[in-house]
Amino acid sequence: MDVLKYFNETVERALMRFTLNEVEREDFLNSLTEEFCINYISKSELENQAKANEMSKSDFFNQFIIPEIPEYANVRSGDFGEMLCFILLRNKGHNKGVWLVGPRKWRWKSDKNKACHGSDVVMFHRKDHKPSSDDGIEVIESKMKSVASKTSPIQNAINGAVEDKVKRLAKTLNWVHDKLATEKKPRLREAINRYRFLDEYPTYSKKFHAVALIDNKLVEDEMIKEVVKDEDIEVSIVSMQDLKSAYEQTFSAILNYLQ
Repeated sequence: MDVLKYFNETVERALMRFTLNEVEREDFLNSLTEEFCINYISKSELENQAKANEMSKSDFFNQFIIPEIPEYANVRSGDFGEMLCFILLRNKGHNKGVWLVGPRKWRWKSDKNKACHGSDVVMFHRKDHKPSSDDGIEVIESKMKSVASKTSPIQNAINGAVEDKVKRLAKTLNWVHDKLATEKKPRLREAINRYRFLDEYPTYSKKFHAVALIDNKLVEDEMIKEVVKDEDIEVSIVSMQDLKSAYEQTFSAILNYLQ
């Protein structure tokens, strides 16, 4: 799926900004439904689990997979931001001829009402089967701001991206490796090892992103705030009208899709 086509891409105040074309808002949100659903659980696993528990797919998904509302609206908000960044990064890579793949790590949540473990989004690029210096990793730290508050999503996203660069990515790679082992996926586990052991394989590139997803009513005020940047972090803004409604509508659409 290509969601970039729904956004206007500009550079404002030295920041890359992706602004949703609101004329196509409904098409954009509808395009997320199936992708977001399988980010949480595969179609076959959902069908098997629902059948085993004598429940409809929609009821099983609503009860056991996605965060509850209103108590955990912030978790749904965070998941929405991470998953949209997952798709956007993949699309950007493909448009440049770089095939990026990464784990749907939301499937590995230990608690549906908590944020997913580790770096928000991690995607890998392998040029050939044999490891080379042309391989790479791209990592995203995403922050959402859908309602007025004292938070600074751009600075917070940058801070998180710095943490990814300094230590969290390494921990995330170990975590992904272990998850793949418990899921009995040895080939993927060995593929992750290519990025874990630099003493055994050639150097690969690392690219770190800080992405702030902000409601249109708030974005201008956020973009004029001074931030402490890191030259190794690429900072982007994703904005749209009524961001809160966008993520709420998306999760409602998932349940309707499963009926």
